[in-house]
Amino acid sequence: MRASALLLVFAAWLTPASLHHTNVVEASVAVRRVAGRIVDAETGAPLPHVKATIGGVALGGESSDRGTFELRDVPSGAKELVLQHPCYLQVRVALPAEDDVEVRLGLPFDQTSRRRAGCGGLGARKDSPGMR
Repeated sequence: MRASALLLVFAAWLTPASLHHTNVVEASVAVRRVAGRIVDAETGAPLPHVKATIGGVALGGESSDRGTFELRDVPSGAKELVLQHPCYLQVRVALPAEDDVEVRLGLPFDQTSRRRAGCGGLGARKDSPGMR
């Protein structure tokens, strides 16, 4: 009984007269695309699984096996791209105010990460003399 009463109230609210007088405000936010390729700064090898996020916005993705990533619908006011990987130093890149962005970056290896599982023997990387 309660469900049918609620349905009648809702249906009465959506009469053609109420739809005719409804004010709809449309917000338009300019968006852009941020994409790029991430490599190891020392070896030049593509870096997969790098987390690419936009600072201050709940928007992000991860680089592919070829080190490429693409973020769409990035608000034009977003100011920073943040790149993170457990074996590399975090990099922050300032973004221009309005245009689409294409970046090509080499992430520096975090020498202290050699102690972390999975970070010691990446690609053709050689041990630094002081890291043995």
